[in-house]
Amino acid sequence: TGYVRLRLLEIHRQRMDRLAVLVGLAADVAGSRHTEGALSGLDRRLVQLATYTVDAAELRIRHEQSRQLAIWRADMGIPASCDVALTTAVDFRTIDLDGVAAYQERLDSSPGAQSQLALAQALGLQADAARPGLLPGFDVYGGYKRFEPNLDGFVAGIAIDLPLFDDGSGEADRLDAERQIVESELTADRTRRQGEVAALVVSLRETQPLLAGFADRIDQGALTDALLLSYREGAITLDELLGAIQIEATALEGHHGNLAAYYENIFRLEALTGVELVHFAP
Repeated sequence: TGYVRLRLLEIHRQRMDRLAVLVGLAADVAGSRHTEGALSGLDRRLVQLATYTVDAAELRIRHEQSRQLAIWRADMGIPASCDVALTTAVDFRTIDLDGVAAYQERLDSSPGAQSQLALAQALGLQADAARPGLLPGFDVYGGYKRFEPNLDGFVAGIAIDLPLFDDGSGEADRLDAERQIVESELTADRTRRQGEVAALVVSLRETQPLLAGFADRIDQGALTDALLLSYREGAITLDELLGAIQIEATALEGHHGNLAAYYENIFRLEALTGVELVHFAP
């Protein structure tokens, strides 16, 4: 997840760099149209606002890149002195989703669930062992004894355990209580994970068409070139061009945010169920 975040931030920053270049080109074209080569007050203000919007977005992305890289390095155990090159491409990829029930059924096979089940079973066996059996235990004892000043002898006998006061039920009840707590926690945890799995599957189903539409229909490079060409040919005004640039900047921010959340949800579903859903080839 950290790797994907870093790669998407890099792609987002590169696209914002391209928009910054477009704003500069638009300002140059607008200035060349004036006899004195200077922008009017309104045009200059519009260019300043567009420049600020793009520059602020770039700065925010750079700061987030630095923060995420520091977190990722620490999580991966990579020393700060080592150079890191992130080379594997990250883009939108559709996944084939099964039904919610299919993923929920895999929750019981997870290592965490299996360990909790094993603990509950062990506590139950210990509780059974703590209870007394049908036959009481007994001990044989004997010893030397002086009955009278001139009469010595031996005494022998059998000590039988009659569970009249302590029949072992106290320890058994304690172990039973522990088992019930473990089973209760396991049930509550499974219910939570079932709900989380259902929410993840629904979110992925709803997000995929939106991300696929952006990837299929919006080519950021072609759009940038088309906007500049339309402005140079007089098909659109400067404020229309700058407005389109700001719309695109907002759309890019939303798209990359949704894409990062999309992969985060995929990886979380993989972690919960053990099902591999996406693979990035090196």
